[in-house]
Amino acid sequence: MVSRVGGFAAGSPLRVALVAAVFAASFSVPMGSAAPVNGAPSDVAASEAARAQRARVVVESRTTPTKDVRLLTGQDSTLVHNWRLDETSGTTAADSVGGVPGTVQGAAAFAPGRVGNAIALDGVDDHVSTSTVNLRTSESFTVSAWVYLSSKHDGQFTAVSVDGANTSKFRLGHFLDRFETPFGSWVFEMPETDTESAPVTKAALSVLGAELNTWTHLVGVYDAVTGRVWLYVNGERVGDGNLQNPWSAAGGTQIGRGKEAGAPAEFWPGGVDDVRIYTERLSTDRIKTLYASYGAG
Repeated sequence: MVSRVGGFAAGSPLRVALVAAVFAASFSVPMGSAAPVNGAPSDVAASEAARAQRARVVVESRTTPTKDVRLLTGQDSTLVHNWRLDETSGTTAADSVGGVPGTVQGAAAFAPGRVGNAIALDGVDDHVSTSTVNLRTSESFTVSAWVYLSSKHDGQFTAVSVDGANTSKFRLGHFLDRFETPFGSWVFEMPETDTESAPVTKAALSVLGAELNTWTHLVGVYDAVTGRVWLYVNGERVGDGNLQNPWSAAGGTQIGRGKEAGAPAEFWPGGVDDVRIYTERLSTDRIKTLYASYGAG
């Protein structure tokens, strides 16, 4: 959450300029003029005029929107959530951008991750849950996370999702079917409707056995203009699909689970680190840059 002082984000250029103006008006004496002595009438009038000017500066101040503050400070204005999961203990996971903290559920705990700490999950009921998401999920978005898969067997395992009423708006994670995908697949998928039996648009890549017990960077992208869905693995685009029916979800972000038949499901076995949500389709170049920014693991 952006800290605000006097209606401006603390440390923003606009606030710094305002504080500097008030400071100058309060203490500066024009060159060539004498400082007030013993409250002479002319000096009192000048002092009153200065106070009035300072009042006008303060009254005319306006709140700087969070997006504008990020633009002014060189931050990415489309990044609306970032759960770094770097805490060392406790039951709260801070959101360093959007101010929507997550609540640690089950026996989930913070442990060493890909970047700093991560959340360690047992695949049974552990997860991190938020109450809302600052995202219109019927519009374009990008979700990214580092994931660590400690085991795999038949079924769906979700590292990051957003809740609908009956199902997840999207799922970023892993899927295994012993007949269709015997090695399993990294997957980014979006159900066509918020119903239990809705068809699902998938972008997927097969997983080799060597990708167990190692950190992998997953990015799911939805482009509302074209209806396209893409999956990126370690900075490379590897799968795509077409969504026919966009819909809006009203639930919060879930780290370490999905939703099925209106109930929590698809719990993730392993770790999740540095979850991000953007309010636009990130380009391939930006995703490559994001992946490279973490450095060698």
